[in-house]
Amino acid sequence: MLGLLSKKKSTELWDDEYKNGRWDYLREQPLYNNSDFIAGYLNRETEGTDATIFDVGAGNGALYPLLTLKDEKQYFPVDVSQVALDALKESHNITNSMVGDIETMDLSESNYDYIVLNEVVYYFNNPIQTVKRCAEAAKKCCIVSMYHSPRSNLIIMFLPRPTFSARINGEYKWTIMFYLK
Repeated sequence: MLGLLSKKKSTELWDDEYKNGRWDYLREQPLYNNSDFIAGYLNRETEGTDATIFDVGAGNGALYPLLTLKDEKQYFPVDVSQVALDALKESHNITNSMVGDIETMDLSESNYDYIVLNEVVYYFNNPIQTVKRCAEAAKKCCIVSMYHSPRSNLIIMFLPRPTFSARINGEYKWTIMFYLK
């Protein structure tokens, strides 16, 4: 049944969508309230520290401008689309980035304090296992944000129970889950 929850796209399709501007609106304004909420939490928790943030599915950088890090080297964006990461590097002073698929990435040696899965879980072949792996790999916290839809609500039902969660209600609705160590 959980196989029905995946909505995996090919790397080529992601690159084409970024080239054609499909996701530009994410860079032009924050993802409404959820990215502000995530950034607020991360900014409080990382203030004055060298904590690292691994932004899975970073795309062209919706979260990064909201963060107040001491050094851009604390931010590690990963995405399956090189086109998206190139746009992120072009618009911000990002020196670290990685093209890759979190579902196949080895996280056993992860040194990231915070792993953020902001609006990406729906696109995984195995969202439940991927969230579990990221929650285990994060040194301090894994943050998962999901927009409310019938499919995402079903995924949320099968995810591990978070340490705490927040629901953002307004014009758009999200659930943000925090898996603390």
